[in-house]
Amino acid sequence: MRINHKPLLIATALLTLIPNVVWSSPFDEDQEICPQWECDQAGNCRKLDLTCGSSPNSSGAQGYQLYFDGELVSGPDAQDYTSQQAKENCTWNMQTKPQMHIRCLYNSQVFGDRPPSNSPGYELYFDGELVSGADAQGYTFQQAEENCIWNMQTKPQIHIRCLYNGQVFRER
Repeated sequence: MRINHKPLLIATALLTLIPNVVWSSPFDEDQEICPQWECDQAGNCRKLDLTCGSSPNSSGAQGYQLYFDGELVSGPDAQDYTSQQAKENCTWNMQTKPQMHIRCLYNSQVFGDRPPSNSPGYELYFDGELVSGADAQGYTFQQAEENCIWNMQTKPQIHIRCLYNGQVFRER
């Protein structure tokens, strides 16, 4: 008997793709969220975070919804996004706006929720993944900038983003 590990690998890849993402945190802390899983015939699974007792489409909102710091920012055109377009847009926003709390829904289902980066000191990201160590929190801005510039010069094939006290100061 052969076991299909594809769903586990996909889930692991999604969880490591974007650091510090909480995939089930609601804005309304009083709501009780009941996680559920939905899988297609190919074995691709995703977690659905629903208000307990609700169904995936109980709120009636269709399409993609994007929230920055609790405010809806997606326009009416997002209602027509495919789930893949929604996922790509959510991932891009999480990678490029570390200072904001970002929450993404598709057909009223939360599929991405990332708190803002409030880390003190320096943070270095390669292709959206945090690679700086704990010692970087103690860097001065000058040390952070020198390290960022060095990484950009020596790693031209990597998307690099540098933050200091939660604010992006260089990106390539």
